[in-house]
Amino acid sequence: MSISLIPPKGTSDRFPQEYKLRSAIFSVWRKVCQSFGYEEYLGPIVEYADVYRAKSGEDVGGSELTIIVDRAGRELALRPEMTPTVTRMVASRYAQLPKPVRYFSIANFFRNERPQRGRNREFRQLNFDCFGSQSLFADSEVIQMGIEIMLGYGAPKNSFVVYLNDRRVIDVFLHETVGLDANHKKEAVRVMDKWEKLMREDFEKTLLEKGLTGEQIKLIVEFLENDSLENLGEIGADLKKVYDHLCDLGYKDYIQFKGSLMRGFDYYDGIVFEFFDTHPDNRRAMFGGGRYNGLATVFGVDAFPAVGAAPGDEPAKLFIESWGLSDSLINRFTQKSTYYVPLLVDEAQITLHHIAQELREKNNTVVIASLEMKKLSKAIEFADKQGYDYIVILGGNELGKGIYQIKDLKSGEVKSVELRL
Repeated sequence: MSISLIPPKGTSDRFPQEYKLRSAIFSVWRKVCQSFGYEEYLGPIVEYADVYRAKSGEDVGGSELTIIVDRAGRELALRPEMTPTVTRMVASRYAQLPKPVRYFSIANFFRNERPQRGRNREFRQLNFDCFGSQSLFADSEVIQMGIEIMLGYGAPKNSFVVYLNDRRVIDVFLHETVGLDANHKKEAVRVMDKWEKLMREDFEKTLLEKGLTGEQIKLIVEFLENDSLENLGEIGADLKKVYDHLCDLGYKDYIQFKGSLMRGFDYYDGIVFEFFDTHPDNRRAMFGGGRYNGLATVFGVDAFPAVGAAPGDEPAKLFIESWGLSDSLINRFTQKSTYYVPLLVDEAQITLHHIAQELREKNNTVVIASLEMKKLSKAIEFADKQGYDYIVILGGNELGKGIYQIKDLKSGEVKSVELRL
């Protein structure tokens, strides 16, 4: 029986030409994170499955987990997200680490979900998190970094919006105004998170099935329809401070309060946010994040302040393509000149390698052809087809004159360079 050439469902082969855009996306991520003083780390690709079951929600921490049983019979899971991992890492050295801890990671993840536009089973994701600071400036900083990442893609004006909310506001409302106990509150939040995905009738029916009354559902609907920070009063004070701070930094046009924003992970316990693409052909949530001060307790340690966000590569790619930003972004991160060095005469082999190394030392990309001799016309045709910028010409005539030529494949200009060997 032959094995299929097609990769497993929900995964993709990324050949070099297609990978260029993703590589540029990763470059934006790394550049922004490093510019804010965040340090890069990496964790294991598996964690104990119970970590995700406890805190990652019923989808990511349930049906989407891919379980592995190790030799000792312990259940591990391919990581569907990084937040529990980095929290565990920081918790293991929390007392020794200088605060605040600013970490970022670019890694691959796996969720056993139904593949669809913008969602693959395997994906790459950036995680950037700040630990050890209860200051609201930490929340603002993480949101600011998200905005700078979007601007790093070249995002035009009004191409995205950042929705803000606070899980504490939601908790107080559900407990004190709606009158829900802890179990009903948890169930209600999960349904509220699907507010924009469900028809109004289905939304209310689902809440009824969870044991809520008609009056309680009416209060929840009114809350979800509120998009004004002013209506929150004192319980929205922290959210208002973060909003005002971001406005002071010049980001007012990008941010907006949204009462229906929940964020699905159970560990969020403070300010939450979500980045939304406004393109008419790609209206969708791209990524989000928020406060998760209590997550560390799942590892048996005291809680500590934490806030972070996690953009994924596939939503980023869709955003960039929808707004026509691909070429400019790729060009920005592949500005080094590319040279093609063909073998035109056998006696030039060693000399060509010296020329190639000399060009590389000037921060150029140099591709030496296979050691089979090519005709110059064929070499130029090949180099042009591959998108190289220049071709190095060193034939018998050039060797005799002690020079080599560099041809610009875009302009056709040819210049001679003296051999210094």
